[in-house]
Formats: sequence, C-alpha cells, structure tokens
Amino acid sequence: MRKLQLLSLFTIISLTTAFAQEECDELKMVLSNKEAVIATQKEAIAKQQKEIAYYQETLNLINSKISSETNDVTFKITSATGDTNSAEVLIEGLMINNGVLRMMQIGSTEAFDPQGNSLKYSKLNIGLGKRVDKLFSDVPVKFSASLKGVIEGTPFIKSLVVKFYTKSSGPQKTISVAFKNIPVVW
Repeated sequence: MRKLQLLSLFTIISLTTAFAQEECDELKMVLSNKEAVIATQKEAIAKQQKEIAYYQETLNLINSKISSETNDVTFKITSATGDTNSAEVLIEGLMINNGVLRMMQIGSTEAFDPQGNSLKYSKLNIGLGKRVDKLFSDVPVKFSASLKGVIEGTPFIKSLVVKFYTKSSGPQKTISVAFKNIPVVW
C-alpha cells in the first residue's frame, strides 16, 4: 500500500512538472495590456469624478433656498461665510436673468444682524467688477457683498437689501432685492 501511495505521488509530481510552463510571455503581455487598460480607466474615472463634483456644487448653488425674484431676474444667496480675524461676512450669490438682455450694476447694500445692528459693506461685486454690460438670459452671474462690523459668532444675517441698477430699453431702473435670515458659517 505504501509503495502504491509513493508511486502515485511520484507520478503526480512528475506530471505537474512536465506540463508546467517555464515562461509565460503571452500571459505577461496580456497582463501588461490589461494593466494599461486599468490605468486608463482609472484616469477616466478620476476625471469624471471631478466633473460630477463640479456639477453637484453647481446644482447646489442654483437650487439655493434663499432666493428672491423681481423684474424677471432671480437672485439666490449661495453662501455666507464669516471671518473671525476681520469681523467680516462675505455673502455670495447668483443672479439669473429670465427676461431680455440688460445691463446690471450693483449699487449699495443695507444689512442688519439679529440684534438690529446695521452692518456696513466694504466690497460689492457683480461678475468681475461693479457692472455687467450684457446680462444674457438664463446665464447665472455671481455677485458678492462683504459686510463689516459683524459680531463674531452671529448665527445669521437678519436682513440684507441689495440695490441694483438695470437698463434694458428705456430709462434706468433701480431694483431692490431683500433677503432674510441668511445663515452664516464661521
């Protein structure tokens, strides 16, 4: 019985070594091709993840809950960020023209904290400056207002009124947009 076991073990070992492949050049080539495909797919996935993050952020900005509409222009607050070092709050938003081509210029801002303190503005911007000569329909344009003198830790801006000057055809008009209860992130 022992001889039979030894003989079968010897046969199995000799068969496995006889049929084993010494070099697998073809398999190595296939493996390297698969690794190249995997690397390309990983790059494509990383690029798509960046695009998805961009679109998610854009969707969050456009779907802001703090919004107001007047004269065929929709105004949305996208963020209010407080800076403890400078005692300023930067409020950013989007405006979307739903009507005809027009000029928009940012005017002034009035803001109040929950205790009724009036806040001064230091910087007002629309687009890249103080004015957008051509505000096209359905194209979002960013606006921002920096408020000074905010008490650190103020949970929200009670009221923010921003004045814009607009002209499409005819005389220039003033648009006042009011926002209430804007939460501030410190």
